[in-house]
Parts: sequence; C-alpha cells; structure tokens
Amino acid sequence: MAAKRRDPAERPVEFGRGRTKLLNRDPDKHYVLVPPTPRYVMSEYIAQGYEVETAENGGVRINGIRTPEGQPLEYEDCVLMSIPLKANPMDPEAPSKERIDQVGPYGDTGWALTQKIEERIINKKTSREDLMRGIKGNNGYVDFENDTKPLTSL
Repeated sequence: MAAKRRDPAERPVEFGRGRTKLLNRDPDKHYVLVPPTPRYVMSEYIAQGYEVETAENGGVRINGIRTPEGQPLEYEDCVLMSIPLKANPMDPEAPSKERIDQVGPYGDTGWALTQKIEERIINKKTSREDLMRGIKGNNGYVDFENDTKPLTSL
C-alpha cells in the first residue's frame, strides 16, 4: 500500500505583503508611500509632480487609521503621495504617471529613450525573434549592429 502524502499546513511566507490597504482610493491616481527623511527623497517626488495626500472627510484612508482633517496621511513613518495616472489631453506636459513612464521625470529617460536605443542597435533588415524583448523576426533571435570600428594592430 502506497503512503499517503501529508503536506504541512500552509503558512504566510512574507508578512509585509499586502498590509497597506487604501480605503476610498481614487482609481485615476497612482499612490506611493515616501519616507520623509532623508529630505531629498520627498522633494524628489514633489519635483516629479507628486502631491502629499491629506486627510479629508470621507477621503482616502490608510488601513482605517483616522487622521485629523487636513493632516498628511502617514503609515509606518511614510507619507502618502499621489499623481494622476493618465496624462491630461488638454495639457500633455502636466505631470502624470504615464508621462513619467514614457519620458522619465525630467524628459531624458523612460521607455521612449529605451525604444530609441533599441532602434539604433537592432538590425531591422535581418531582425529575427528575440524572446527576451518579444520582438518578432524571421529566423530566431535579433541581430545587433555595432557602430564601433574593429581594433587594428599597430
């Protein structure tokens, strides 16, 4: 007779995951918890366009913690900040999570730059499939072009 498999009882692996619950969250905003110290971390988020969320009657709350009205929402020594998810069609330069992802917080990084770099290094004439990037081609993996000159001996 075969022995019956006996698995141990399931237990949580990481207690920190999922412990922060936002109540009455705005689905059109992206939220982050930012440590107020060192000071430059919070000012970096403010420079990108994030705003400190304050307690309002019936507004966003963290884990049901009651914060006096007008005070910043805090959780475990971090301040809740938010930014709109989508770019404003009337003002595409206005800060938004979508814009930060696309061009970076200061307009010189982000997915647009990544795309530009890939366009320079991937040979589209002989491009093949690159399973890591999801780029589909003719014969397998993507070919890369090198614009540097080969080393020559003296």
